[in-house]
Amino acid sequence: GRIFTKCQLREAKLPQNLSTTQFLQCDLSLCDLRSNDITDTVFTRSKMDDVQFPQQAVFVQKDFSHQDLSNQKLSGYKFNESKLDETKLPQDLTGCHFTTCELKKQDFSQCCLSGSQFCVSEFMETKLPQDVEVSKLSRCKISHCDLSRYNLSQCKLSEVQFVETKLEGTKLPQDLNSCEFTQCTVSQQDFSKTKLGNCKFSSCTLLRCDLGQIDFSQCKLSGCQFSDCKLEGTKLPQDLSGCQFAQCDLSQFDFSQCKL
Repeated sequence: GRIFTKCQLREAKLPQNLSTTQFLQCDLSLCDLRSNDITDTVFTRSKMDDVQFPQQAVFVQKDFSHQDLSNQKLSGYKFNESKLDETKLPQDLTGCHFTTCELKKQDFSQCCLSGSQFCVSEFMETKLPQDVEVSKLSRCKISHCDLSRYNLSQCKLSEVQFVETKLEGTKLPQDLNSCEFTQCTVSQQDFSKTKLGNCKFSSCTLLRCDLGQIDFSQCKLSGCQFSDCKLEGTKLPQDLSGCQFAQCDLSQFDFSQCKL
């Protein structure tokens, strides 16, 4: 494919077939690509202010990192295997799909994500809206994020990894299907109606959480610290290696079969 490097292409009329073309550090501002074939086109560190893309395009292996797409209409678009690190996105991302994407330091805080889906994507130091309306988060990794007091109750979470993330007073969904929590701070949580099937908690701090009557027996807990937690009637797994309990009422608790 063709390669354009450090070219000034502002308002240029480009060939209709741009398939496999590479644009490296180019200025494509105000280009009209609505009728162009941009299949496998690569945009790397190129300026793309007010570019008009094909309606409801599917972006595959695109690098939009550090780009300003804030004036684009991207509702319903699909991003596959794309990088969106510190990208300025428009507020309306309704119905967008992000699959195998890198979303480092991405700011979604002012975006509408209603009906959007994220699959096998990585969030790192990412900001989300306070009320997250994402319909699905599947097999994603969320690391070094502060989700304290966020409302995730309407999200469908499946096999999501939370790493070094704050979940203080966060409203979690009732089903945490096979989610993993590593070095996370979880506080002021009421898990009384939460399904924790096959969840893993590793080196987490659980502070002032209501864990009463919760069935952890199918979960894996290792190196976790429970502090000032309600554990009345809680079913814990047999392996509690490295776990610590502080200011917890463990009256009549049966640890006889547990590995401590």
